[in-house]
Amino acid sequence: MQISSINKIGGTINKQVGKVFEYTTKNKFIAKSLEQGFNEPAKFAAKMFIVSIVTKDVIGCIFYTYQSLNNKRIPEEKRKFVAALDLMQGIINVGGQILIGTAIDSKFTPKLLSKYTGIIKNKITGTETYVNTKSPLASDNIIEITKKVLLEKAGEIKTKYGVDVNKFNVQDINSIGEQIIGRIGKDSKKFKSFETGFGILIAAIATTALTKRALNPLISTPLAGWFKENYLDKKNKKPKNQHDRVYYEWSSLGPKYNNKIDTTSFSKVSSK
Repeated sequence: MQISSINKIGGTINKQVGKVFEYTTKNKFIAKSLEQGFNEPAKFAAKMFIVSIVTKDVIGCIFYTYQSLNNKRIPEEKRKFVAALDLMQGIINVGGQILIGTAIDSKFTPKLLSKYTGIIKNKITGTETYVNTKSPLASDNIIEITKKVLLEKAGEIKTKYGVDVNKFNVQDINSIGEQIIGRIGKDSKKFKSFETGFGILIAAIATTALTKRALNPLISTPLAGWFKENYLDKKNKKPKNQHDRVYYEWSSLGPKYNNKIDTTSFSKVSSK
């Protein structure tokens, strides 16, 4: 294939992909999500992580329930219960992860994050303030840890670099501390990476552990039995006959049809 043909195909593909992106960015929901992703990458990443898990569970729930109902390897008398169990597990996984993930994202993660970073975020104003914690990432504590490390490693620093830390004044140590804050503090790229990864990790562990390992095994089996009994079994129940036997009285028109039964010329009479 000639290079010009390849370029033409590539150009066509890029043009179509561009149209798709243009359409999606104009969508209000997507635009709002992208804005949140730029402004609060940690929160957005955690939400997207939960959405991806929930989407997978929705597809899996539909697939496994359908498969169980039509799986001839499972005995027919047990097939409905297995399908009901798959359905209930899927519903619990999806609903539980949405509820628990939302609660963790809004309540638990910020508190836990503030414990390690020394930062509390105001939900209304969006401003971040440092709090007096023992967090190693809080600015005051970074300076204190810097002082401690410099003094503990003074001999090693003097041997390797020929610098006597004991001659440093408070301003010198604070200056070093400020440089470290610039590298790992709240305005640094490393801190943003830590915040993003921390939010995803907490969402992953908490939602999966609480929903799939605690909530699901506890209530899925009783719910499956209830669903089978009240819905799946009732669908296949045949209505009971109101009469022991039913007789049909052949009318006088019968012989005209050469003894062929014509149900339209019969009248229904029930026996006692």
